[in-house]
Amino acid sequence: MAPFKLGKENIFHIQIPLLIALVPIIIWGIYVFGTRVIISLLTSVLVSFLCEALFLLIIKKIKEFSPIAPLIYGTLSSLILPVASPIWVFALSGFISSLIRLITYKNTEKAMRINPISASGIILFGLLPQFSNKFTAPFEKLSPFQSIPDDMIVTTILKSIKNGTDSITNSTLLNSFLGRDSGAFGEISTLLILIGGIYLIRKKFISWEIPVSILSTVFLISFFFPTGNCEAIYCASIETLSGGAFLWAFFIAPLPSSSPLTKS
Repeated sequence: MAPFKLGKENIFHIQIPLLIALVPIIIWGIYVFGTRVIISLLTSVLVSFLCEALFLLIIKKIKEFSPIAPLIYGTLSSLILPVASPIWVFALSGFISSLIRLITYKNTEKAMRINPISASGIILFGLLPQFSNKFTAPFEKLSPFQSIPDDMIVTTILKSIKNGTDSITNSTLLNSFLGRDSGAFGEISTLLILIGGIYLIRKKFISWEIPVSILSTVFLISFFFPTGNCEAIYCASIETLSGGAFLWAFFIAPLPSSSPLTKS
């Protein structure tokens, strides 16, 4: 049974550390990419709220509505997308993640097998790559509803490495760590994600085994099977520091819908 059922605190108070840890990441995304981040984030969260409320209304359990779940899942499902994605893609992301979570609403066994954020990412990046793989340069301020022209689209460092058109330097690694590179607005700053992750571990919201196992696996596979023309150590470092590995390791994989029941 969930801890909030056994303890004195309700689910909102238990989830507060996650929301606190996400705030600096969101603020940095707004600083780097502008107000379009705010509109995109609010769109995903609003759709998650409506999806949750409509579902509970249909099954006649609207009294069980709580804002915490759609707030968290709507936020996380928007952080994995590039800000250049059309606003409707953010709406679809919030809808898919909430729908999958609600499908497992009455079945804990199934819920333990499906991560709503991962499922949303797989669907959007797999079926709609032309809309969900459009990245712009950092500090390129975008208006909330403008259509992004092709000449503003840039190639991420990971794709450049895999295409053999770029090499890794210490400066590249530093930019990826600090959040001065292109990418999804919630994934660019490894430093802020790491700080938030450490905060969640200190608050016992997540266990260290999950992020450490994921990040070490990414590093080792990238080290022994490097892509492009870069050295193995540089390839492994950039694969780990960019592309969202830290966000998924600290904020998405530890969600109850996918985290393991035992440490082993």
